[in-house]
Amino acid sequence: MSCTSCGAGQSLVPVDANLGYCECDNAGYLELCTCKCTAHCATGIIPDLFNFCPLASPGVAVSFDFSLPAELTNTIDAFICADWCHPHMPVVGGSRGGYFDGSKSSLLLNNFIINGQFTFNVGARVLNNDVSLFSAQVDMMTNNRDNNDDEGAEMGSQKGIIDFFITGCNGIVLDFGPDRFKSIMEHTYEGGWATFTVCAVKTGIPDATLTTVELYLDGNAILTETSETSNWVIVPDSDPNFHIGSYKGLLYHVHGYINLFEYEADSCNGILGTPGSLCEWW
Repeated sequence: MSCTSCGAGQSLVPVDANLGYCECDNAGYLELCTCKCTAHCATGIIPDLFNFCPLASPGVAVSFDFSLPAELTNTIDAFICADWCHPHMPVVGGSRGGYFDGSKSSLLLNNFIINGQFTFNVGARVLNNDVSLFSAQVDMMTNNRDNNDDEGAEMGSQKGIIDFFITGCNGIVLDFGPDRFKSIMEHTYEGGWATFTVCAVKTGIPDATLTTVELYLDGNAILTETSETSNWVIVPDSDPNFHIGSYKGLLYHVHGYINLFEYEADSCNGILGTPGSLCEWW
C-alpha cells in the first residue's frame, strides 16, 4: 500500500522521491483496513514481508473437536483453545458434539482475534430459543458517518458487540456494533441439525469504511437482500471475550448440541462443514 504520510506510531519508509510505505514503530504490524498498528494480526492472517496484515486469508483457521470433555484445542493452530466456563462439564461424545445445558454451559475462546473480513459456521441442534450462538465484544471504527457529509468524515471508534443469535420467534439475527441484520420471516430456524453462517467483507481506509454482511441458514441466504451493510469495521482486538453458546458467558445460553464451529479469515466461501448426528433425533 503506497503512502505519502503516516499516522501516530508509524514512520514513512521512502521507496522513491514521491511514495513510500508506513512502518509501525516498536515492531508492530500495520492493519491495512484501518491503517492502525497492532501487536498481532488477526487469527488466520499472516503478515507479509512489509509487516502488513493482509485484508484476508482463505482457509479454515479455527475448528474444534466438540467430542472432547475438557479444553478444546484448535485442530488448525494449538495456540487457540476454548475452555468450558463452568465446572459442570457438558456431556460429550460421538457425533453429537458438546451438550450445552441452557443455563451455565459456555465456551470461552482464548488467544483469538477476529479479522474484519470473516466467515463463521456453527453447526447445532438447538432445543430452546432466544439464545446466542456466539458473541464477542470488539474494537470497531468508522470514518463513514451518515450524519457527516464532509469529505474525510470524522473518525469514530468504540467498543461494539458482535452477537449471532436465535430470537424468541426463531428468527436469526446478527448484531454488528450499532447495526442489526435480521432474517426475513420466511427463513426461521424450525429445529433439528442446522448450519448457521455469517460472513463479512470489509472496506477500509483510504476509502470509506464499510462491512458487507451475509447470513445463511443451511446455505440459504436469509436477509431481505443477499447482503446488507454497516459503516463500521472491526479493529483487531486481542481480548474480544468471545463465547460460543451464550452472550458473554452470562445470558441467553444455548440448550442443545453444538458439534461444528469454524472460522475463516476470509468472506463467504460457502459451508465449510455439515453438522449432524449419527442418530438424527439427538
